[in-house]
Amino acid sequence: MKINTLDNKKVFFFYLILVDFIVAIQIAAVSFFPKNPADFILSFFASFLIFLIFSEIFENNGKIKSVIQPGLVFMILGSLANFFMVDSNLFVFGRTFSGLGAGMIMAGQIGIIWHGDFEKMKNFSLAIVASFILGLVFGPALIGFLSGPSLKEIRIVFLLGVVFPGLLMLEFNQLSERLMKFLIREKKRLGILGVGYLVNESIDFVFNYIIYPFAIWKLGILGGGAVMTIASFLVCYAIMIFYDWAKKDWLGIETLKQLKEYNGKSLIGKFTSWIMQKSDPVLLLFLSIQFDPFITTAYMRSGAHKYSGMSKRDWIIFMSSLIIGNAYWTIVAFAGVSVIEFFGKYLF
Repeated sequence: MKINTLDNKKVFFFYLILVDFIVAIQIAAVSFFPKNPADFILSFFASFLIFLIFSEIFENNGKIKSVIQPGLVFMILGSLANFFMVDSNLFVFGRTFSGLGAGMIMAGQIGIIWHGDFEKMKNFSLAIVASFILGLVFGPALIGFLSGPSLKEIRIVFLLGVVFPGLLMLEFNQLSERLMKFLIREKKRLGILGVGYLVNESIDFVFNYIIYPFAIWKLGILGGGAVMTIASFLVCYAIMIFYDWAKKDWLGIETLKQLKEYNGKSLIGKFTSWIMQKSDPVLLLFLSIQFDPFITTAYMRSGAHKYSGMSKRDWIIFMSSLIIGNAYWTIVAFAGVSVIEFFGKYLF
């Protein structure tokens, strides 16, 4: 089992000790649980002994990962089941799974100590013993402090049994480090997406939920609908011109289109592309109701990251989306205004 850097090792062992603390808390908690606690404790000790003896962790340190990693998965799944099924007969299933995982994690740690440097592992061994004792002695008091009306004590126990093994799982696979590298590498792009999404949502909210109902209220369903259709055309076309000029994928539309036009070897990629290419009329109807003509046209026009203006086909999509979307919003806004006016007469 390899952990790349010294800092990674420190974080990994820290989370491992925290998981030991949570295991001890779970043992203490289920010991006082009114239902039979033996399933958790027996599965813990049984899996600990079985994997300690038969998993070959003493002969090959490469086997340690194949014991700890599935153990973390079992503990997380068992704790999740315990959290949601605490009041049902299936609670025994969660306790058994959680105990199985805890035993595997503990057996894996014995393997780490066995193959590690004696002086360093001596401190690690003491930390494991200390965290276990602290969990047994002070765990119930800590859980009592953290619990409240919305979360019972036993639910807190198994919520922690999901969180800390989950953090260790991330560190085990160095997913947190990979995520940070991705965020650093893509920070500019993510920033553009964040700003673009915020601006677009703000415009849509003001246009759809403030200006649209006001126009329908003042001008009626036909007059208001016509005015807002013209306004929608002008705003969306202006955004499309700016979008092509800026050549920035500030809503992630072009990235989605890359999935649509995927032609690689991945089966998932091929299946996603196949689904996204099906039934343009249905897609047009869905996008026109859910989004504005700009987003609908930008997504449905050919090519990704081309920003090449609008073809005849694109204009047909744009105008169709304009009519469908504004017909829908005119009816919705008219219905909303009518309901408010109806109740307003009786309340005020």
